[in-house]
Amino acid sequence: MRVPPELKYTDSHEWVRWESDGSATVGITDFAQESLTLSEHPESINADAFAAWLFRLQPLDPGATQRLLDAGTYSSDIAQHK
Repeated sequence: MRVPPELKYTDSHEWVRWESDGSATVGITDFAQESLTLSEHPESINADAFAAWLFRLQPLDPGATQRLLDAGTYSSDIAQHK
C-alpha cells in the first residue's frame, strides 16, 4: 500500500496535495479505495489512487493545513486498522 511522502493525509483517508496557486487537490488513498471495494469497478481511481483526484479547493483558513497528517503518521494510523 503506497503512502507518498510528499502528500498530506486526513484521518478519514483522503490525500491532499498543495498546489502552487494555494489550492488543494484532494483524492482518496489506497487504503480507502481498497476498503470501498473499488476493485470490482475498473475505474481510473483504482488503477492509481494518487493520480486520480476527486476535487480541488481553495481553503479559506490557511491554518487548516496544520491539522493534516504527514505520511509517517498516516502510515501508522492505517497499520492500526489492518
